[in-house]
Amino acid sequence: MLCHRIKQFREYNNLNCKIIADVLGITEDEYKAFETNEANPSIDIIKALARLYKVTVDEFYGYTP
Repeated sequence: MLCHRIKQFREYNNLNCKIIADVLGITEDEYKAFETNEANPSIDIIKALARLYKVTVDEFYGYTP
């Protein structure tokens, strides 16, 4: 699931939700909703996360190059 991958990337990079939310320009609660599957991030958020973690958008969906 996308929510698990988003959390997995954040934890792997030793970042907290507040830092990621600030980088994305959203509230911490909005970001946490992505990790708990209460909300789906837009493609723009996924692209921003991919740039932040230096991975492809496909990797958020479980596809590896």
